[in-house]
Amino acid sequence: MALVDPQVVVTLGGVALEALKLINYHEFNLKNDAGKIRRWDGRVLVPLYHPSPQVLITSRDERAQLRDYQVIARAIRDRT
Repeated sequence: MALVDPQVVVTLGGVALEALKLINYHEFNLKNDAGKIRRWDGRVLVPLYHPSPQVLITSRDERAQLRDYQVIARAIRDRT
């Protein structure tokens, strides 16, 4: 993370979101924070559900995923 130094971090799934705790602790979770712009470790964080077929069938439909992707675009646009 320090080497690349991204201004916007997008996690795909709960494992990726939890892994960020090893860098700098947070209390975010997918249920409450998916598709929302959050501040984390001096960066913008957008937690997302993983776009796997299983997730699309059980947890998050395609419309919700597409809305989340629009949030990523907004986060990037607002940072530039």
